[in-house]
Order: sequence, then C-alpha cells, then structure tokens
Amino acid sequence: MSVARLTNYEGVIVAPINTPLDQYPLLNAELINLQDQIDSLAPGGGFLQIANNLNDVASVSASRANLGLGSASLLNSNQILQSANNLNDVASVSASRANLGLGSAALLNSNQILQSANNLNDVASVSASRVNLGLGSAAVQNDTFFLQAANNLSDLTNLVDAQDTLGITTINNYLLSNALLKSANNLSDVFNTTTSRANLGCDNASNINSGTLGGAYLPASTVNPLALVGVSNGSAAASGVVGEFLSTVMNRSDRIVVVPGDQIISTLNLSAGDWDVSGIAYFEADGSNTIISQITGGLNTSAFGAPDLAQRTIYNNPSLYNICSFPLSTIRVSSSSPVTVYAWSLVTQNAGVVRASMSIYARRVR
Repeated sequence: MSVARLTNYEGVIVAPINTPLDQYPLLNAELINLQDQIDSLAPGGGFLQIANNLNDVASVSASRANLGLGSASLLNSNQILQSANNLNDVASVSASRANLGLGSAALLNSNQILQSANNLNDVASVSASRVNLGLGSAAVQNDTFFLQAANNLSDLTNLVDAQDTLGITTINNYLLSNALLKSANNLSDVFNTTTSRANLGCDNASNINSGTLGGAYLPASTVNPLALVGVSNGSAAASGVVGEFLSTVMNRSDRIVVVPGDQIISTLNLSAGDWDVSGIAYFEADGSNTIISQITGGLNTSAFGAPDLAQRTIYNNPSLYNICSFPLSTIRVSSSSPVTVYAWSLVTQNAGVVRASMSIYARRVR
C-alpha cells in the first residue's frame, strides 16, 4: 500500500484518501504510534516553530555564534550611531572631537579660515597681514621700481643725479676731460714732469738716471743705476728688507763650559734669503792650572758636524792668562726657507776647565 500523505497542511495526521475501509482501524493504530514517536523526539517535534520567533532555540548564545554575530548584536538601536543622523546622536560632541584629535579650529566655519585656492585674497586686512609678516613699504612696489642686478645700473632713471648722490660727478668730469692720470700710461701723462719730481721730493735728481730715492744723490757715473742710498736717521732696516741685521750676542758672563771635542756654543735663526754671517769667539781658562794648547772656532748651518778645518779659525798655544778672543770667518748663507746658523768650538787643554762664548752676526744682502 502506498501512502500519499500522513499529515494535512496544519500538521494533523490523516489517512490517505485511497485507503480501503476495512483497513482503517489498523491504519489508525499505526498512525497513532507514529505520531507518538515523533512527539517523543523533542517538544515541538525537534523543530523550531514559526510562531515562537526563535524563542525555542536550545541556546541563544550558541545560535548567535553559529550565525557569526558579535557582541554588537546585543545592543539596542539607540546604543548605535545611525548613519542617517550624521553623528547628531553622539553622547558628547566635545568628547567626540577630542577622541578624533580635533582642535579648536574644528569649530570654525569655512569663512573663518584662509582657503588655499584664494591665494591670501581672503585675509581680513591686507595691510595688517603685511605688518604681521614683517614686510615693509617696499613690498607693495613693482619690481620695476628697483634696480635689477642683471642690468648693471643701466636701469638708472637719471645717471647725473645718481653720480651726484654718490659724490662722483666731479671725478666723472675729470675722466671725461682726461684730467686724471691713467695707470696704463705709467706716469707718461703727467702735466709737468719737473713739477712732479719736485712734488715727490726728488727735484735734485732731475739730471741723473740712477733711480735712487730721497736724501743725497751720488753722480750716476759712480754708482750702479739701481743702487739704493742708505738712511741717515739711525733707523734699522725692516724685516725682509735688504740691510736687515740679526744677531746672537753672548757676553763674558754668558760663557759656558767647553767639553772635549766639537761643541755647539750658540745659534742664530735666519729667515729665507741671502745673508753674510760672521762672529766672534771668546775663550777663558778657569785658574792658572788650565793650559790651553789649541782653540778652533767656525760657523756653518749643520747641527750634526763642525765646519771643515779650512773654514775654521785656529789658534795654537794661546797664552797670556789663558784668555783668547778672535773673529770667526764670514760665511754666506743662501736659503729659500728658514735656516739656523751654528757656532762651533774645539778646545784642547791639558787639564782644568775652559769656558767659551760665541756671538753671531748676520746681515741680509738680498
């Protein structure tokens, strides 16, 4: 027997319409048994009822989790900002601004803020804005009001007034009238050479070609045309000038003990140049028991070796109170850099102590 349907649309169990009448009692018993089995599964037959509006779920929290709903699903509509309200439903406007990191400028209307598109055309006061920016009156002038560096003063509106303001009008007139000497002419354009020499204090030299300066002049035929005359005022030549004089002077009280062998007694530092260097040596024995048999002295520019014997002054067996003084041979020192001159001694004595002092003198010749 085929069963077309066990229940009607309201869920009530009914017999199929083609069931024979003699089968109704048996079928009714089977249907009742089946209905009991369905009812025993769970209240409502194990299904959610439409009329219950999900109130019959076994676990509300598990149902939310199964649907992927979060904690926000528990909130009422008045606990959530509504997009249609445009933030008008926030609990505290000021707290909301603070939470968004907005400052007081957020309260200003657009017409209270300068708009970049307006290029400062919307400032309340143009003059006050310039003052606040530290701008002066020149800021309102056009660029043609000023001289342009690229024009090299060609944009002066009145050249004469500009010259007068700078105090160069007279000089300009002199230039235009050739009243000033030109450096390229090497004084060939002086108006009167005799008067010019007199103004330079060399009127007595008008008939010589020596080129010497000031004071007394020697006849051109007796001197080198490039010679320089000396001074008569007692002044010393300046450093670096021909005639410069340098010295290291040792007095008798400055003498030092001489040891056997070659020994440096004094030094003199010279700057670069061409120098004539000379000196004087003084030796003295302490007491009559010291007998000096030989003394030598000389100058050179080496700290590691005494002058050659041919460049030394040599005295053998000096006597008379064991005191000896003599000049040191002059040497020429030419150097392109600073140099030191050394005064050397070599004394041979039988015993006792010998003391010496050596002075060095240098004159720049070039």
